[in-house]
Order: sequence, then C-alpha cells, then structure tokens
Amino acid sequence: MRLRDMAAPPGFDSAAEIKRVKNWLLVTCACFLLFFAFSFFDNLGSLLSEELFVRWSDSRVMPLFSELTVLPRLCFLPMPCALVWLLVRNISYFRSSKSYYTMKRLPNRWEYPLRCALLPVGGALALFVSVNLLLLLMGGLYLWATPPELQPLGAKRDILELILGGAFA
Repeated sequence: MRLRDMAAPPGFDSAAEIKRVKNWLLVTCACFLLFFAFSFFDNLGSLLSEELFVRWSDSRVMPLFSELTVLPRLCFLPMPCALVWLLVRNISYFRSSKSYYTMKRLPNRWEYPLRCALLPVGGALALFVSVNLLLLLMGGLYLWATPPELQPLGAKRDILELILGGAFA
C-alpha cells in the first residue's frame, strides 16, 4: 500500500485530504507573509521618509524582529487547531457513523491508528519546518532591507533567538 493511501482512514479520499492540509498550510504561510510585509514595510517606510525630511537622531531605529512578528505569528495558530480537529474527526468517524467491525477486517491492527494520525502528524511537522524557514527567510529580509544605521543593537541575535528558541543563540 502506498503512503498516500495511508493518509486517511478507509472511506476517505486520501488525495483530497492531503490537498486540504496542503491548502491550509499554504494559506497560513501566505497570511504570515502578508502580515509581516505590512508590518515591516510600514515601519521601514516611516523611518526612511522621516530621514528624507529631517535628519533623524540615533534614538529612532527599526523595531526588533521579534516585535515585528508578534501579530504575524498569530496566523500560525489556526493550523494546529485544524490538525487536531482532523485527528479527532478521523478517530471518531468509525465509532459513530460506520460499523466498528469494518476496522476489524484490516490485516494489521495498527493500520487504523496509523491512518488516523499520519496526516495530522505529517501536517504538524510540515508546519514546524515551514514556520522556521519563513522566520529565517523574513529574518534575512529584515537584515538585508533595513539599513545598518537603522538596525537596533542585537538585531541578529534577536533573530537567532526567535528561530532557535534561545537554544544556541
């Protein structure tokens, strides 16, 4: 049996379930990028336009990366909730609407729990990887697009602490 067929319990269309989780992940990442872009370019634009008219003092700098990503990181919250809903739906599907004896006919007794949990766990891993990659990408954009004189002290350290969770920073 192919892994794609194991992504959903019997009775569900595995390709449609995979497409649903993929779309959830794409929408979540797109919302993060959109909210971060608005926040970042709004702050950068106000600092650069202020510099054109009045010579700014050293006290006006760009906010830290972790401060800019507070609201955009909330975009990632619905995805774990949707994955938990998917797991609960998969587990309770055969207990409420279908005969439990259908599951007894499966050749491997661990096949049903695996089929119920494979897509939600895989989606959670994909979300974790994409969150860290997006934070790394946006951190690079933050350092590249912000002029060095407008970067706050410890900007690189702040990005590393946010991405790595303070483990190595």
